[in-house]
Amino acid sequence: MHLRLVERSVGPQKCGADWREYSLSCGGVVYGTPLVIISRRAWVPPTDVYETKDAVVVQLEIPGVSLDDLEITVLERSLVITGRREDPLLSQKIAYHRMEIQYGDFETEVYLPAALDQDEIKAEYHDGFLTLGFPKSRTHRITVSAQDS
Repeated sequence: MHLRLVERSVGPQKCGADWREYSLSCGGVVYGTPLVIISRRAWVPPTDVYETKDAVVVQLEIPGVSLDDLEITVLERSLVITGRREDPLLSQKIAYHRMEIQYGDFETEVYLPAALDQDEIKAEYHDGFLTLGFPKSRTHRITVSAQDS
């Protein structure tokens, strides 16, 4: 897992001729035959963002993803998590009767609240859940006293 505080840049898209690199989805039925739509779009994993007393927590459900295939980028108030989930049995499959598990590239972007301490991010990947904890920045209270004239 790579955690970087860097700027994002748009680079060339990876392109391949192998149909297994593309997302397949059922788009309806034409004359009794399922219509399959092939696209090169990244899927979005289920993501929760919640707040505790001390932190803002981002949690993704991404079972089967290798830590080497994860990239986490934080730029100012934007958190982008990208990765890839490979289908370990792809070479054995000859036809689908039902296809709901997403494989291939994924990406999710989360807008973070302003007052977070990005130097102390905690990341953990356990039982298929990636959890990132962003400690809240401590606010400093300033007391103003009035002087008698």
